[in-house]
Amino acid sequence: MNEQLQVTRWYDRAQIDYTGHYMAMYAAFNAWYRLITGFTNDRQALNALRLGNSLWNEYTDGIAMQELASYMNLLVECTQREPLSYATPHWKGEVGDMKDWPSLIEYWYRVRCLVMHGVAISPPYVYLAYETLNIFMREVIRRLA
Repeated sequence: MNEQLQVTRWYDRAQIDYTGHYMAMYAAFNAWYRLITGFTNDRQALNALRLGNSLWNEYTDGIAMQELASYMNLLVECTQREPLSYATPHWKGEVGDMKDWPSLIEYWYRVRCLVMHGVAISPPYVYLAYETLNIFMREVIRRLA
């Protein structure tokens, strides 16, 4: 029995917690969207971003979209099967398709809110938020350089 417990402990220790990494990534995103929109109020900035489909197209052309594709397919599947809880009046908790920029923005913000306020959230949702935002922010950083 002791050996089985050891296997379980090592397995548990090997699991990656994306929460802290996601929050740091979101802080970079937050700073960028305040810069790009000119708004310091999050809701005003997010609303401006949601209307900026040309911005989405600009930042996700080519390689970024290819990288996003597999994660976006998973995100669409997950949120349509089980919408993200505590959805807002601004969003119903689902990402509609691979190019649903307004929902992706709300998804990133919603995951941030749930984590920040200590509400339980399924680890795959945090993982997908991290991976998709990381790809997007990598493109942002590349363009800032």
